[in-house]
Amino acid sequence: MSNGKTVMIPLLIEKYLRQYSDPAHPLSIMDMQKLLEETGRKAERRTIYASLEALKENGETIHMVKKDRKTGYYMERVFRQEEIFLLCSDLSDSTALSETTITTMQEKLKSLLSVHEQKQVPSLPPFVAAHQSIDLLPSIHLLMDAIASTRPITFRYFDLDCYRQRVYRKNTYRMVPYAIASQNGKYYCILYSFTHRDFGNYRIDKMDDIVVEEKTVPSVPFNLADHMRTSFQMYHGHSQTVTCRFDLSFAGYVYDHFATKDIIISHVDDTGFTASLRTAVTPTLISWIMQFHDRIEVLEPVQLKQQLFTHGKQIYDQYRKEFNDESEN
Repeated sequence: MSNGKTVMIPLLIEKYLRQYSDPAHPLSIMDMQKLLEETGRKAERRTIYASLEALKENGETIHMVKKDRKTGYYMERVFRQEEIFLLCSDLSDSTALSETTITTMQEKLKSLLSVHEQKQVPSLPPFVAAHQSIDLLPSIHLLMDAIASTRPITFRYFDLDCYRQRVYRKNTYRMVPYAIASQNGKYYCILYSFTHRDFGNYRIDKMDDIVVEEKTVPSVPFNLADHMRTSFQMYHGHSQTVTCRFDLSFAGYVYDHFATKDIIISHVDDTGFTASLRTAVTPTLISWIMQFHDRIEVLEPVQLKQQLFTHGKQIYDQYRKEFNDESEN
């Protein structure tokens, strides 16, 4: 046998173990010999043993088992079947990727299993989430590169109007990315602003024309855990329909704070729009509405209006005496 064919044998053995072997389907030495013969190669048993030892020395974990009185071998996988299934299931719910990219990534994950295990992975239901037509992967790749080297980026940022049309902000931003985080199905880049000397969160799906600069800049202290605790609001609890009248300029805020599938806009005019939202009525939501009381009017449910009235009255009563005394003086 030529040297070229001999060198190929360990590589082919590794391929066969990855493709066909698992704990329930170990490959015997004879199995490997037959697979090699299908490619026009022959190998003695000692050659295959030597190939297995070479793979082990290279860091691969290969188990030897006895099944039906036969000795066989299988290669340990990075992921188990149930782990692959959960990862594929989570991908199905991603709103950051197109259906085509999700399907491709799921197939890549399944290819980490043997052909036998792939058949045993349960089928996933058809896509139901509103996937994007443009993937975030190229943007995330650029941002990860900039984060690793502490290089500034420039980008354009847009909001959505009532008709879900892009409205770009006037300025081109120049900032330094420090981390990428996900919250409620949305992906954010955490960026440091030279102007404000502080960190801010920017939706990656609303960042356009990202350019990574060549020169690096000195880093500033940053703790991702602390930032996540103080910068992201969450709305957990029993969902119900909340209908509000919003100022026309508030469309972007609504789309930022609630999933698109949970928003139904029923009326739009020159000054505002009416939207029904599926959300949990929590103290965080109430605080958010009160913060923007001049741009939000709750129409339904009555219970939420009552809660807002109660909170407002409590605040009024708390400070009424102080300011009444001042006016009398």
